[in-house]
Amino acid sequence: MRATHNMTFSQEKRRCRRGRRHVGAISEATIQVLLSDGVERLTTTRVAERAGVSVGTLYQYYPNKQSLLFAVLAITSTRWRRRWKTRVRRRDTRRLPTWSESSSKRS
Repeated sequence: MRATHNMTFSQEKRRCRRGRRHVGAISEATIQVLLSDGVERLTTTRVAERAGVSVGTLYQYYPNKQSLLFAVLAITSTRWRRRWKTRVRRRDTRRLPTWSESSSKRS
């Protein structure tokens, strides 16, 4: 019979923070690889190396390259939408960021 491990609240909190850091690093690395190498050369191995995580860690969060691309698209569109809404509310007429500019900056 397998023993169960009960994590304390602080252990669970650290685990969640580490997971968020991994997801953020993987997402940013995906964007960097896309911008530097293009979608044709995007691989999970390259993304993992750029993110500083193992390929196994990457696969815990994203099962394949397509899921990486979908996640980056969702993150980038959310960032762009937030910036757009903020500028519209402020009636800011400056140039809006391009896709690569908005995807390389955190909101």
